[in-house]
Amino acid sequence: MLNAASRRGFSFNCLTSYSDASKMRDDLYYADPCALFDLCKRRYSKSVALLHDYGLYEFTILVRKAS
Repeated sequence: MLNAASRRGFSFNCLTSYSDASKMRDDLYYADPCALFDLCKRRYSKSVALLHDYGLYEFTILVRKAS
């Protein structure tokens, strides 16, 4: 849906499965950043960035469409 609605690309963020186990909650979903990066590369674009270097227990994926 995001891909179809966008002209230049899309981005999203998720909680990371690399969170400290002691801080993870059972009522939240923690995604595998590598799996989502691979999915976006295979399905949507060759230009995908994974940002996982900031202080929160989350990551951002940027998918850019070819111009």
